Amino acid sequence: MDVKITKGRLVNLISYDFLKIILSVLAGIMVWVLLFTTCATRATVGEQFGLILYQGVYSGANDGKDFLTELKKKEKGGLSYDVLGYTTMSVTAAGNYSAAYMLSLKGATKEGDVIVFAGGNKTAVKDKDGNPIKGDNGEIVAKISDDAQAIVNNGYLYSVTDFLSSAHDYLNSNGLVEDGAVDEAAVRNYFLTVRMKSASNYRKTFRTEAQREEGVKKEIERITNLYANLQIVEKAINNAKAQGEDFLWYADRILGEETYKSNVPYGIDLNKLNAKKSETEKKSITELWYAAREVDGKIETTSEGLVLGVFDYRNDQADLQYEALAVFREVIEKYSDYAD
Repeated sequence: MDVKITKGRLVNLISYDFLKIILSVLAGIMVWVLLFTTCATRATVGEQFGLILYQGVYSGANDGKDFLTELKKKEKGGLSYDVLGYTTMSVTAAGNYSAAYMLSLKGATKEGDVIVFAGGNKTAVKDKDGNPIKGDNGEIVAKISDDAQAIVNNGYLYSVTDFLSSAHDYLNSNGLVEDGAVDEAAVRNYFLTVRMKSASNYRKTFRTEAQREEGVKKEIERITNLYANLQIVEKAINNAKAQGEDFLWYADRILGEETYKSNVPYGIDLNKLNAKKSETEKKSITELWYAAREVDGKIETTSEGLVLGVFDYRNDQADLQYEALAVFREVIEKYSDYAD
């Protein structure tokens, strides 16, 4: 049989089967892409940390630019080894889509762990003539901005008190903290028997005995930092309240026409937290995040109405929900003296 490859035969093959060859090559490429996409190791929801700056909030030129990068570098109190990626996202209106809708998309895909939004300060409600409206008790009716209220009503935010209580439950129920100290033996057991099975990429990352031992070491550091962050945040909140200077931000969650939950601490009021900056020689929070307002025809930066909140994604990141404590601690220590 003559099977010799000749120029004429190649020309005939290409002439008659060119389309089949192209389709075969494309099909092969698609199969390989699908294979790698399906089998590749992916970071879990908790291993991606996101900071959302909601419409009207901006990063300061100084501290805001590299906030998460610096937080990841910190050995004590920073983001843990388990945070493989981090990003700061601005969520604003886009075309015909409102900022609220764009935020709902982030929520659906569990993007973002903490959020900073404006409009948390209450302002007087006015009638069509611009006069303040008074309630039945004779007092002027005031409310937070519609954007801030929508964030609360949509159930994105985790009550700060519930968040801290849940962190304690996580540490105590798993036996990671006993008698006010981290139990390293319990952490080792939890890592090897629970966390190694909780994410498929762990079985690939910690294959050998040496790798697992390194993982145990990092897990002990993670739990130690988590517990320290929790204690410092609680200490600051209690110190502020003892001084009559509560810096938590409270709001009502309204569903339909009825108030579902009243006066819930849904975040940290950054303006109140930073109120004594001149007395304590702390930096202005506007160097980190700020809102813009017009005063006498000029644009000024302000921290009034700025709120720092945390999302509740416990069902998707049971172990890494509390990485947000690192953000709380960093902001409290750097811009107030309540943790000193």
